Amino acid sequence: MILNNKKHNQMKKSNFAMCAVLIAFCVVFVSCKEDVVMPPQIYFYYDNVIKDNGDEVYARVGDEVTIEVQYAAPPVNLKQIFLRVESEDKRYSLSITESRDFSSSHHRITETFKFEDVGDVQITASVMDKQDRTDTFEMKVRVR
Repeated sequence: MILNNKKHNQMKKSNFAMCAVLIAFCVVFVSCKEDVVMPPQIYFYYDNVIKDNGDEVYARVGDEVTIEVQYAAPPVNLKQIFLRVESEDKRYSLSITESRDFSSSHHRITETFKFEDVGDVQITASVMDKQDRTDTFEMKVRVR
């Protein structure tokens, strides 16, 4: 008995070709994975204690406190950083730095403040990287 293998072989070839196309398709999509770049971040230290966005702390008139703000945007360089410390009656600090001052993805500002009046002091920091992505940090100090 002789079988017609020509039809059977043709089917095997088409199955093999379909599998090869499917494998090639999967490899292309797996290899096109986009690198995820973290957005810029702000790390804020109030008297050497890291604080979260929206935190509220208390101080007394005459207290002297050091804040440290670290701006990070790896692997992209920074474009602009901003730090403002002010109450209703007084501006303690205003610092804005633009891209011409940056050649890296990290920057740090350290300042010491003496609270002289009763009231709320608002601290605001923000950062923008060269891809125009931003992060903002806000904190309130209640001076009594």
